[in-house]
Amino acid sequence: MVQYFMLDSLRGCFVFALKQMTTPVTFLRETYDELKKVVWPTRNQVIRLTLVVISISVAIGLYIGGLDYIFTKVTELVVK
Repeated sequence: MVQYFMLDSLRGCFVFALKQMTTPVTFLRETYDELKKVVWPTRNQVIRLTLVVISISVAIGLYIGGLDYIFTKVTELVVK
C-alpha cells in the first residue's frame, strides 16, 4: 500500500514537472522581464555597503585572531 502511494506521488510530481517545463527561449524572455523589475542599488549604496562588509570582516578577523592568540598562549602555559 505504501509503495503504491509513493509511486503515485512520484508520478504526480513528474507530470507536474513536465507541465511546468518551458522552452529555453521562453525561460530567457521571462528571466529578462523579471530582471527589468529589479530595483538596482545606486553606485553610492554599493560603495558604502561594500565598505561596511569589508570593515566588519576585518573586525571579526581581528577578533578571531586575537582569541586564537590568547588561547594559544594559555595552552602553552598549561602544557609547560
